[in-house]
Amino acid sequence: GIKTPGLIGFLYFTGSKFFLAISIFLITFVFIFFEKFIYRILINPIFCCLIMQVIAYRFAHFGYLPIQSYLLFGSIILTIIIHYIFSRFFVKKN
Repeated sequence: GIKTPGLIGFLYFTGSKFFLAISIFLITFVFIFFEKFIYRILINPIFCCLIMQVIAYRFAHFGYLPIQSYLLFGSIILTIIIHYIFSRFFVKKN
């Protein structure tokens, strides 16, 4: 298997505990609001949990090709947009 550092190991390459703490705090803060934003728009807790699980898995295994994370996050945003369009225009509400 491939042994790679997670997000904490990746951010600690600078050797600064202050930078590590601030970075983890900001990333956590941003993704908590991202989760709330997804839930408010889509009102689908299962889909919201699935998206956030994929993001958490990516952060846990961040050391393997971190430069290509934009592909994962781009596909997540595209999936959210497609889900929003289909739920607004193609689902009939009683």
